Amino acid sequence: MNAFLNEYCIFIQFLRLGKARPAQRRQSQQSFMEPTKVTRRLRAGAPGTLKQGRRHGDALVCVRYRENMQGTVRYTTIELVVDRRPVGPQHVELNLNWGERELRAVLIAHGASWDATRKVWLLGRKIANQLKLQARAKAAPKRRLG
Repeated sequence: MNAFLNEYCIFIQFLRLGKARPAQRRQSQQSFMEPTKVTRRLRAGAPGTLKQGRRHGDALVCVRYRENMQGTVRYTTIELVVDRRPVGPQHVELNLNWGERELRAVLIAHGASWDATRKVWLLGRKIANQLKLQARAKAAPKRRLG
């Protein structure tokens, strides 16, 4: 009963200070803060990755075997794909009227280039947003994942 009361008092003190229990915090941080070195890196499907491949399937990219600096503890870490989505175009196509020389000069100053085959100005998406030219941008064709 005395050990329980002592542990309870320590727990209440740390709650008042807004901290977690010291023993639990040190143990969880210590295992991951230990410096390690990579001893082997294997791509998915190679011998030595089959168990992880069965567990994680196509999401598995590679398996790394790490050891602590003394060589007494071996860690197995994996790299997984957690998200896949298409990347949109990094530039926008802008339409300008023939007499807009000032705007044309601004576009050239910001690195826009003229595409003579499509007859549009190509400018980086971020710069076009900063210059508030979204209304002049041509609608990009929708791409499908394939």
